[in-house]
Amino acid sequence: MIAYLLGTADERICLKGMRKMEVDIFTNAGEEKLEEKATTGILVLLGDSPISWASRKQDVTTLSSTEAEYIALRAGAQDGM
Repeated sequence: MIAYLLGTADERICLKGMRKMEVDIFTNAGEEKLEEKATTGILVLLGDSPISWASRKQDVTTLSSTEAEYIALRAGAQDGM
């Protein structure tokens, strides 16, 4: 790992379209069946560049799609912060 870090010390991440510091968070939750846990999808953008993304099953079984969306929103806000 140290050899990799030393070999890539000059590498950079270029963030395009940054007129100002702005973070956009997109979340969604979808359920396969009523008995199963929903899947949360998260995309965090800084300017026009994606800096974080995830897709994972929620920890709890929700009673409605609205509840699943609120859980996805909470997870997205945590990633954005």
